[in-house]
Amino acid sequence: MKPLLDRSRDSRSIGQQQQRFQHEEFRSSVRALLMTPLMSREHDDFPAIRRQAEALRDWFARETGWPLQIEHEGARLFKRPADLASCLDMITGSAARLMRLDDYGITVGGPADLVCVDASNPADAVATLAQPLWGIKRGRASFTRPRPQLHPRTN
Repeated sequence: MKPLLDRSRDSRSIGQQQQRFQHEEFRSSVRALLMTPLMSREHDDFPAIRRQAEALRDWFARETGWPLQIEHEGARLFKRPADLASCLDMITGSAARLMRLDDYGITVGGPADLVCVDASNPADAVATLAQPLWGIKRGRASFTRPRPQLHPRTN
């Protein structure tokens, strides 16, 4: 029989190994969901995702704002921005601030760089992947693209 001190050391070691295994399984599950956001139960990583379900839901909600749905049949990670209008700002206003473009925006005496997209609001521009209709660079027209036109059906 092992002395009491050795047994407590062994149980700590087992506990640490179990913690490391759970941590690595969690990380592996996050990677799997990011690569396969719509996962069937036949997927190799699905059993681990079922075991880590609560931790994964909490982590994705806290870190990304993306809801995660896990059922018996599969898992689905709803990857989407929290606010579609803020996506447009990421490639316009935020990018300009990052590059320290002090003259960015529509102002009197500004450089007059502008792109017009076929959308009624910023969220629609992102959601529909709106195509640019025309652009102006330093006050001069740089391109024009006609709106798509449906042709009548001919028999």
